[in-house]
Amino acid sequence: MNIVQIGSNDCFTCDDCFKFVKANHNKINRLTCVDPNIDKLSNCLKVYEHFDVEVKILARAITTDPHQKTVKLYYSDVEKNGQHTSFNKEHLKKMGWEDFNIYPKEHPACTANQLFGMTGFKTIDRLYVDTEGYDLHILESIDYEKYDIRWIRFETAHTKMNINEYYRKMGKLGYRHKHDRRDAEVWKD
Repeated sequence: MNIVQIGSNDCFTCDDCFKFVKANHNKINRLTCVDPNIDKLSNCLKVYEHFDVEVKILARAITTDPHQKTVKLYYSDVEKNGQHTSFNKEHLKKMGWEDFNIYPKEHPACTANQLFGMTGFKTIDRLYVDTEGYDLHILESIDYEKYDIRWIRFETAHTKMNINEYYRKMGKLGYRHKHDRRDAEVWKD
């Protein structure tokens, strides 16, 4: 089983991917954890060291523009290592951080399709996406004819895009969906 987690953070805090790996590690071939924040991402190796799973980490921000090589993200110095990193400074302000506590930082970037090419995966059994409101943008940019993604979990709490339009598109590709208050899943039977 191949798993990709975009927006890995520290691979532990509020992490559905970690819960799945913990319960199913004997079925997993490789887990690729992706996050722009290398300080948080490096913790993923420690979190998964007790499982017999090949773990790769990649310090990248995910963009939808294949020509964009870097991305500016915003961090708050209130929480160490920017736990709530965002593309949108206003998003952090809405979460209660003051303007003087927020700072920008440039990160290397790639698209989801470029990321999947780097992993060598043509089939991804589970894809987790948590990018503070950018999830649907990333998911809409994926070439689903080139990459066979069997199950996707993503956050919907901060999106401004039409989630029902995405569900219709995925339905035409043979996916079903379920939605709860903050997250959604789409999958192929």
